[in-house]
Amino acid sequence: MKYELITVGGKERAIRYGFWALAQFCEMCNIKLSDLGKLEKDLTLKQAIFLIYVGLEDGARKSGTDFDLKVEQIADYIDEDESLITRSLDIFTKFQSKPDKKEKAVTGKKK
Repeated sequence: MKYELITVGGKERAIRYGFWALAQFCEMCNIKLSDLGKLEKDLTLKQAIFLIYVGLEDGARKSGTDFDLKVEQIADYIDEDESLITRSLDIFTKFQSKPDKKEKAVTGKKK
């Protein structure tokens, strides 16, 4: 799966949770890769903001688009639309699950 599309702040953006995004997130939150599985139950608001940020940054990198957001802007977008957290976590979960052998990679699928 290359990336998915998500609407953030009224603009459709690529989002992706590859290993680069996960490495950035682990560094930002000072957690280990092995702790990522616990996020579904123990995610703090700040971690949610960071997770969305690194996903959008990695999505922009993979889609070849400019990344023009700051972490604080992600929080502002959540203020405007709290469903951004849930939508992003759904995409994060898809990237963490192993695809079915028959399932093909999806490029630019809108969420």
